[in-house]
Amino acid sequence: MVRAIEKLSLTEEESFALLELCLTSPTKLNVTSERALQKLANYCATSNSNHKIEPGNEEELERAV
Repeated sequence: MVRAIEKLSLTEEESFALLELCLTSPTKLNVTSERALQKLANYCATSNSNHKIEPGNEEELERAV
């Protein structure tokens, strides 16, 4: 049996909001969350966006990438 799997789709605004939430969360991330954060950080760092990370969080983004 073949099952169709839908892929997650986020807008650029949603991607940056989620990234910022992850970077500012005091909760320790597990391995899966760390891997997802890495993918999201890479996307946000390489996007051609004018979106800005909140002041003070740029260093967190650099560490995540």
